[in-house]
Amino acid sequence: MTDIQSKDHFILYTDFLDGLPIKAIRKFAGGDTYVIVYLRMLLKAQACKGYIRHQRILPTLSEEIALELGETKETVTATLSILENCHLIERQGTESIFFKQCQTEQEKVIDSE
Repeated sequence: MTDIQSKDHFILYTDFLDGLPIKAIRKFAGGDTYVIVYLRMLLKAQACKGYIRHQRILPTLSEEIALELGETKETVTATLSILENCHLIERQGTESIFFKQCQTEQEKVIDSE
């Protein structure tokens, strides 16, 4: 069996860009940037079972994500707000964010075994 649970990748379906949430995000000014930031955050979250956690290196989680991704705090904050409104993430207070697509992929792997 292929090591599908590896932290090196996640499954991105061919219809990802055609999904309603992504189409809605792309309608915003700067929407393509938000989609790229979302994908980069998904890759980061996949390595931590769907979570990005505040490491308390910087004052806010948004600032830490921005630094790690090389984006501005404003871009990351806007992306997180849009993702939350599209029900793609769940904030766990100010300490962590859960990416629902990671959960979906993990459940599919478990169900296929």
